[in-house]
Amino acid sequence: MQYYSDIPLWENKRRLQVLNNFRLLVKTYYDHSNYSWMAEGQIEKDEAKQARTEINLILHDAHNIITYSGVPTIVRYTPPPVVGGYIQNLDVIKNMFILHQFQMGEDAVTDIIDRSIGIYQSDQSLCFRRTINPFWWIGKLFTWFVSLPFKLLGTIGFDQKKAEESLIGKIIKGLLYLITVFASLLTILDLLGLLGGLKKLLK
Repeated sequence: MQYYSDIPLWENKRRLQVLNNFRLLVKTYYDHSNYSWMAEGQIEKDEAKQARTEINLILHDAHNIITYSGVPTIVRYTPPPVVGGYIQNLDVIKNMFILHQFQMGEDAVTDIIDRSIGIYQSDQSLCFRRTINPFWWIGKLFTWFVSLPFKLLGTIGFDQKKAEESLIGKIIKGLLYLITVFASLLTILDLLGLLGGLKKLLK
């Protein structure tokens, strides 16, 4: 998945649709459930149970969409001294059904979703400009081409991300990118009939 500032307009709209649907389901779930210490958990009505099922179906996608908007989903949880326990990093979205155990509720989830929605909405004008910019698409094509060797490594079982982020991987990507840009430039010059003149100039 690409970062929010590197996607076309239709992907921006898709992510907003997923987030708005996700928020509605979260609201439905909490409106029709409540926590009771006697029941040792959430008491869920039928509407909440249905919402929970639908939430689980899109939870992975929604979590990724939020993450790639730059909004953190992890908070540092410190238990009250009276209760005791250890400090831990808690993913609010992934653990939304057990937040009562950490003295958190609906707002902890919806605040994160709303922040992510706001970021995608604010980026729509820039997103439109990217989408109609042919040079942006050319850059995307170069990036895809350069990543092909690493995708092949991932296909045969190597860690693609680790290979790309290594020093050797970055050098290889840089060289491939330069070669691709140079080859594209020569092709454009040839199509424009300027390559022959450049060769004469170099001689």
